[in-house]
Amino acid sequence: MQLFQVVRSLLLFSGLVGSQACASDVVRTQNGDVRGVTSGQTQSFKAIPYAAPPVGALRWLPPEDPANWTGIRDASKFSPECPQTSHFDGKFTGNEDCLYLNVFKQVGANALPVIVFIHGGSNVRGSASQPGMDKDVFLYDGSSLAQKNVVVVTLNYRLGTLGFIGHPKLSETSGYKGSGNYAYMDQIQALKWVQRNIAVFGGNPSNVTLLGHSAGAKGVWVLMSSPLSKGLFHGAIVHSAVREGARRQDEADDVGQQLSKRLGCLNAPDELACMRGKSAEEVVGAMPSGPGSRNYGAVVDRKVLEATPIAVMQGGQHHHVPILQGNVADEMSTLGVGPTDIDTEEKYETAVKSLASKMGASASEMLQLYPSSEYPAPHKAYNALRADMEYLCPSRRVLTAISGKQTEFVGRFFYTHTFSGGPNVQFGAAHGFELLFVFDSLRGARVPPTNDELALVKMFQDTWSSFARTGTPPAFWKRYDAQKDNYAIFDTTMSEAEGLHAKRCKLWDTLPPP
Repeated sequence: MQLFQVVRSLLLFSGLVGSQACASDVVRTQNGDVRGVTSGQTQSFKAIPYAAPPVGALRWLPPEDPANWTGIRDASKFSPECPQTSHFDGKFTGNEDCLYLNVFKQVGANALPVIVFIHGGSNVRGSASQPGMDKDVFLYDGSSLAQKNVVVVTLNYRLGTLGFIGHPKLSETSGYKGSGNYAYMDQIQALKWVQRNIAVFGGNPSNVTLLGHSAGAKGVWVLMSSPLSKGLFHGAIVHSAVREGARRQDEADDVGQQLSKRLGCLNAPDELACMRGKSAEEVVGAMPSGPGSRNYGAVVDRKVLEATPIAVMQGGQHHHVPILQGNVADEMSTLGVGPTDIDTEEKYETAVKSLASKMGASASEMLQLYPSSEYPAPHKAYNALRADMEYLCPSRRVLTAISGKQTEFVGRFFYTHTFSGGPNVQFGAAHGFELLFVFDSLRGARVPPTNDELALVKMFQDTWSSFARTGTPPAFWKRYDAQKDNYAIFDTTMSEAEGLHAKRCKLWDTLPPP
């Protein structure tokens, strides 16, 4: 029997059934009552405030608790996304009053494990209500996953210029001599809300697992390294986290001062008041906010982070929780250069030489490790190089650090499946495509699933929910051994392997982070 079939059989009986109770659409939180929606055996409660709106004088400050309300709050629809530029047309969208979360649960849920999902988007885009290609499908709707005997929470957090900038004057008034990381403070605030409120939704606040993707997965690394999040979660699942470092405070301050200058506030009598007086659209539009802008990320701010995540992990000061962590085979296929950018061998060599020069590396060594002849096109070779540099090799460094410092389970996975149909087949096993199996939202990408792909949905959901429940994966999945660099391959047939891009990662391990 194939390993995939064995694991499916084992997981079929691994769920715990929540106690049955009379279904009610109204739940009483500590701030007030909310009315959700019951659909079959699933209930959803959307747009629940976990923090006060970060507007006016609260812009660029740590989040505050939400105000209480009277009556019953409608929780049937998602809240607005946080301010950003649209991926589709580049136009401004969102609302600064965006710090809301959503809860998905079974009818009759009782003390079930909790999975808290943190979305990606390069710290500048995305939301808990991310639509698919078909706008009526929300890619991160937790209804299907909640049927695996878990309570699912998804959340928004501040993005871009509103969530990540530092500024000397913000640091002067912060009380801790730092600034930035407001997005991560939002995530911590949401976890505090979970601790206070999730029991009334049938969740167990003593069994919370973080699930993050891309920039959201980097958020999981930050939360694992932050003293502020101690005790707020008990496990972690990390999909395609990007780079394991953090910028210095002065680097974040420089971005904030650039923003102030572009807003016309640099010489104002009260610079911060001037900046806070600008509209969210003005603030978002004042700075480059595309995924490649590199302006927004974690800061060693002396509050959320006292050192870079990798330094904290290497020192063993991170929160020791069970962790599953991995990547996809084609991380950069939808994020990197396209066919018209690097379409000749000459352009490929020029791009590699430019990158090597910036990093103080050997271009010839890079070209030997990533020969374009081994790829269908030169741009695919360059994307493979960037994927190792920014995703796969940083992940290996984090796994090596964590596995050597904690006794809790550490596991690595690698997603290799290419869709059987739909418009995205050309991208391969691309960045974020595996989430469509986790959330059972394949139709959002117009994928007509095969029986094997429906089985892969079940595999992801059973494995992730089982891990949230017990802190250990199925029996086939061995603990990570840094000497072997062993990992589980997720595809319609499960398998195992060792030494993922080992020679290539040895090069990147000797170079400074990009």
